[in-house]
Amino acid sequence: TINLFNFYLIYRLGSLLFSPSVGFLSLSLALFTPIFIYFGKNPVHEPLTLTFILLNSSFLYKAINGSNKKKYLYYLLISSFLSLFSGWPAYYHLPLISSYGYLRSKNKLFLAILFFPLLGFLIHLLHIKLITGSFTGGGLVEIVLYRLGLTRGSPADTYSLSQFISRFLLFSRNMFTVPLLLSSFLGFLITKKNRFYLLILATGILHPIVFSNIGYIHDYLQLPLFGFISLTSALFFRHLLPN
Repeated sequence: TINLFNFYLIYRLGSLLFSPSVGFLSLSLALFTPIFIYFGKNPVHEPLTLTFILLNSSFLYKAINGSNKKKYLYYLLISSFLSLFSGWPAYYHLPLISSYGYLRSKNKLFLAILFFPLLGFLIHLLHIKLITGSFTGGGLVEIVLYRLGLTRGSPADTYSLSQFISRFLLFSRNMFTVPLLLSSFLGFLITKKNRFYLLILATGILHPIVFSNIGYIHDYLQLPLFGFISLTSALFFRHLLPN
């Protein structure tokens, strides 16, 4: 169900940023990506994480460019706070959209979003305290350091920067296919206007890089890139079609 909503959000975002035809092409391309076919139903956080990345991006765009900016800004504030409970990517997605919103509109209410990650993390620590009796119970510190790639659990976890990049590219090829990645790159190059979708790209890239240990092991961590690659690929194919 959540992926059906993700498809709608991809269509909606493509329509908002460009046109309904780009939105439809984005949706159509998304349906046939291996990352959706094989991993869309995985019991992991990433599908829900993608939902909030796309939802926040849509609300942000409307809060800056829409006819009812105040309403969509309030929607964005609610959605941003809820996104903290979908997965760790919200903790670096929210500073991106907060900064972008403020720089584009000069509305200081966007800056309130900067405090959400701190509030969300404090709630997380309180929950751990209630469950385990300690703010760092359950090996929280050890797990975070391990997932950030700052400690190694076994020789299999040891990798160089070049090995990480090679694995990242391999996962990208397997999850999105070479033709889709190529069309995405070309779509990005030929589109000179409204590169708002770079916010989605930034979040998608940061996800496997920040948690480099998981990014090196699990290919499904590239799911937050799903929206960006679908949109930019659609831009390329729309460019090939007659007006």
